[in-house]
Amino acid sequence: MKIICVLVTYNRIDKLKTALKSYVNQTTLPDKMIVVDNHSNDGTIEFLNEWCEINHGFEKELIFLPNNTGGSGGFYAGLKKALEYDSDWIYISDDDAYLDDDVIEKIKRYATSTDDNVGAICATVKENDGLGYYHRRVIKEGVLGIKEKNLPDTDYNRKCVELSTYSFVGTAIRTSSLWNIGLPNKDFFLWYDDTEHGIRMGKRYKILFYPDIIVKHDVDSANTGVNWKKYYGYRNNLLSIKYNYNIRYFKNKIMMLRISMLRDYLIPARRPLIEMKKQAIKDAKNNKLGISEVYYPGAKL
Repeated sequence: MKIICVLVTYNRIDKLKTALKSYVNQTTLPDKMIVVDNHSNDGTIEFLNEWCEINHGFEKELIFLPNNTGGSGGFYAGLKKALEYDSDWIYISDDDAYLDDDVIEKIKRYATSTDDNVGAICATVKENDGLGYYHRRVIKEGVLGIKEKNLPDTDYNRKCVELSTYSFVGTAIRTSSLWNIGLPNKDFFLWYDDTEHGIRMGKRYKILFYPDIIVKHDVDSANTGVNWKKYYGYRNNLLSIKYNYNIRYFKNKIMMLRISMLRDYLIPARRPLIEMKKQAIKDAKNNKLGISEVYYPGAKL
């Protein structure tokens, strides 16, 4: 069984070094590793060129993108390149995700015992303040719309749980299923590109979560303030629903967003979200993707 690992990085050289070390320390090494750099300027490029020359027991390939395409563009480029090679599974993750030493070993073990109708295998994601619940979800369709629910604690004590979607942290995708459902949408820029891809996967294949596979996600404390990134969360969440479910769920989500603007108005610190949500709704209706002219990286609100 051949496994290719795809990692996307951008201007986090210290975390990248820790992440790459976790791949080198695997009890079962991957067959190949593809690292996609999203136009870093912090010394990452120089480090990766040096790292690539060291023999760690698996093949390596570097992709240096000419500009920052966001996580969605990076994973699109990495997965597209991975499909050029012979493999059975493709493991994907960020540069701030560190694998326990037996992750690849366990993925191979569980993958061997699965049928072809299993399209993805997911690991537990542990963050600095506990479990990263939002990485492992089920999605329910109801009268009031689409509802995403994080797995409860009890599911983390089971051997295996079926999911409806996944994140691009600690997920292995069967190569044949990737050919069938397609690549992630590179124009999402960031946020929800993985969820939308996982929804597509879940509609055609089983997504299995094995809690004893452990990946540590070195994320900063949650930012509950208002920032430019939230626009992509609103827009891409809407598009994920629009592309994969009955149109009434898309309309329902828009209605719920508009209702939430009333609360935003009552809290002065949240008022910038009103225009942001209006723009996200407009762009989702018009299928306008890519980097927003208003909510671009570093934009001040």
